[in-house]
Amino acid sequence: MPEERFKSVSEKQKEKNIIKKSKDLVQEAKEKILKLQKGEEIPIITRYDHLNNNLLGGIYNGLIITIAALSGFGKTTILKHIEDDMFDKSLNPNCEETVLLKCNYEMTVFNLLLRRLKEGLRKKMKSILTDKFSEIEEVNFEDIILKESNPNIYYIEKPLLPEEWYETVREFILEHQDKKSILISTDHLGLTKDKGNKKQAMDEMLEYQNELKKEFSNVSFINLSQMNRELEMRTDIKHMQPKASDLYNSSNIMFISDLVLIIHNPFKLGINKYMLFNPSRYPHLEEFMYDSNRDYTNFDTKNAIMWHYIKLRQDDKDPEEEADNTLYIERLYHTTKKQFDKEYEISKLVKNELPKYEPTDKDVFGSYDDEEEYPF
Repeated sequence: MPEERFKSVSEKQKEKNIIKKSKDLVQEAKEKILKLQKGEEIPIITRYDHLNNNLLGGIYNGLIITIAALSGFGKTTILKHIEDDMFDKSLNPNCEETVLLKCNYEMTVFNLLLRRLKEGLRKKMKSILTDKFSEIEEVNFEDIILKESNPNIYYIEKPLLPEEWYETVREFILEHQDKKSILISTDHLGLTKDKGNKKQAMDEMLEYQNELKKEFSNVSFINLSQMNRELEMRTDIKHMQPKASDLYNSSNIMFISDLVLIIHNPFKLGINKYMLFNPSRYPHLEEFMYDSNRDYTNFDTKNAIMWHYIKLRQDDKDPEEEADNTLYIERLYHTTKKQFDKEYEISKLVKNELPKYEPTDKDVFGSYDDEEEYPF
């Protein structure tokens, strides 16, 4: 009887593949490295070089990434840029082999499309809904519609309980096992359906993601998360930057995520001088400093969005380098309204198309609900 019991346990372990030999796992890792070297497996490249670098080249399969920010600070837009880049052939030539599943709980596709049109057409949302498009705008409108209708993009719009989400997503992954990369994004974790305990539901979601990335070799995850409101009240210049405890409601974010990025816009909170530091720590950010010749200085927050990388599981920084790779700054906008109007008129007359824009402009990190004119 005991022998049968132990045999049953052994069989169950073998069936579930719980215990594996080191030799087999190391061989799998070796094969992955060789595939990457040969270009047989390629990460998803984004427009943000510092994000690619902190991910060792791009979004590889098997990663869990969390992007957090206060409400209205641009995390949804950054996610949208990453998702757009997935299917940009100039960045990712093999994008046909990539599938995107968007767990979009916060906004309807209609509202997301309206945001996308506002950014792409450079028109206010009210104007998009009430005014007829010009011929040029009509062409660009159809182009945006075509891109947003990509057959490799799927949606889950209804918030699910963690176990329901796991079953649904696992089935989706099984249906697309032939794809080289499956990216699953969630906007945002705080809207996960729960049974009365939000923190538990968020933690369970992350644990299920961790299980899936280990079970399947072609899947990765990007989660958006909110921040605690305490960050808005922080005024001590030495300690005003965001930290792990500012993340909303889930301790598992720091444990399970491979990269945790916090987007911050201090200027929007009325802060003009940000942080106190030795300039030698951030030589790559000298253009944003008040005075890089002083022993200690601050960042000028005007037209600046802070990217705080508070966790890098695979930090490839040379210990002998002084530059800190956990902070980068993006411009809030690169194109002023005057520049836009000039480029628009030239494009209409000469190119018969709308002007192209830098990756970051006013809409990128501001709220899309902000209907103010672009600054002169």
